[in-house]
Amino acid sequence: MTPEVLCAVTAAARAAAFIDDASAAERDLEPPHPAFVGFRRLAYIWVEAGSWQPVGDRIGIWLDFLRGRGVTAVRLDLQGEDAVVWTLRGDAADAWRIGDTGEQMSLRGSGDTMRRMRDDTVDAAARALRDAITGRLGAGPEQLQREELERALAILDSPADGSEVSDVAWPYFVLPERGYGVDARRLVGAAASAWAGLGDPWPESARRAVAAAVNSIASARAAAPTSGEPVQ
Repeated sequence: MTPEVLCAVTAAARAAAFIDDASAAERDLEPPHPAFVGFRRLAYIWVEAGSWQPVGDRIGIWLDFLRGRGVTAVRLDLQGEDAVVWTLRGDAADAWRIGDTGEQMSLRGSGDTMRRMRDDTVDAAARALRDAITGRLGAGPEQLQREELERALAILDSPADGSEVSDVAWPYFVLPERGYGVDARRLVGAAASAWAGLGDPWPESARRAVAAAVNSIASARAAAPTSGEPVQ
């Protein structure tokens, strides 16, 4: 997973989890692990009529901007050649894409027409990822790829979220406990390892898994009791 994709994934997951919680502390919004330093330095920019309008360089400021636009839901789209964070406001949508000037990455948003997306469940995406991993293992990958693929399978087979197997506890740092369950975090951890092991710079099964995990929050909230408590 490239730094650009990691930033987009993290932004989408944090926004999806906290868009309805304006009181969230910055320490809950920004993963502290060094692997996420690029995300913590991300600049958020709104683009309209060819003009760039800086929003800020902290996710809390970006979330306030989204709430001001009436955003109520967030989806991650990893189809095609880029990563898109869709922020939804009624029947309208804005698309946020990663840009890199060489010095600082930015997430640039503008009004757009949302394209049709896959709507995988976590279970379906996990099965597809497992099939891709076992198929690649059967083809005799190089040793380093084999190690990554075997780690991905170990994460998928873990009874917990796989953080004890993953190198940097990807599941915990990408998907916050607010709104995400163990199965989604486990899937992200496995996909992060499989991404390197599948021998493809943009492997479909890993992209499909990450998107399904991030977007699972919508289904989890729909099925949650109406007690006002956050979904765990």
